[in-house]
Amino acid sequence: MVFADFLTYEERLAMFTASFHAGGIFIIYADFIHDHKDKYFLLVIEAEVSTFFIINSEIPRIIARNQRWNDCQVMIEESEHRGIVEHSCYIDCTEPFLIKTSLIRKKTLDDMRRLRGNLNKATLERVKVSVEKDIRMSFSQKMPILQSLKAALSNQ
Repeated sequence: MVFADFLTYEERLAMFTASFHAGGIFIIYADFIHDHKDKYFLLVIEAEVSTFFIINSEIPRIIARNQRWNDCQVMIEESEHRGIVEHSCYIDCTEPFLIKTSLIRKKTLDDMRRLRGNLNKATLERVKVSVEKDIRMSFSQKMPILQSLKAALSNQ
């Protein structure tokens, strides 16, 4: 049991709403990747269909072999994000995933452990820099992400 298990639906919804912004980390069941399982994701744009970056335990080999893709992997250091991630891991800032916010809300309200917390400002800044130098995303994908990240950084 966790503290949130004792909260009312309205209190859990308020907690979710307060945390659902760029820089938030959530656990999402990823049935849209090759290995269907719960994965950590970083929210980068809040919308009806929100934009996320996947977080990997290790940098995938295909990315590690390409220096320009590898440069867009941002480490989340466990020592700086205690209680958010279980070990140091990597945000893949080269491929945005679109996921319905209603799905994230329902799954998180059912199990508040899926709401992990927020990146610190320094790590979120590194994500922004990685998006700026990424070559895989189109300009139309990149610009809204950068605007959202800049807004989140100015609010921290």
